[in-house]
Amino acid sequence: MMDSEKLVSVIIACYNAEPYIDDCISSIINQSYSNLEIIICDDNSSDSSFKKLKEWEKKDNRVVVLRNDENIYAR
Repeated sequence: MMDSEKLVSVIIACYNAEPYIDDCISSIINQSYSNLEIIICDDNSSDSSFKKLKEWEKKDNRVVVLRNDENIYAR
């Protein structure tokens, strides 16, 4: 396997970041290296972050969205 074929995983934590999601994911997807997966964990946001993330997941199969049942950071 050539180095350029290796899968790169980008892991993002998200909490109430709805205004920034599009720019964040677009920036990663538009890189020259395309063999990647973007794993995003929403920490039970109270804004529309999770909805927007799920829209991205439907548009691009490299995006994987997870969601915590409760806000873990606030514990």
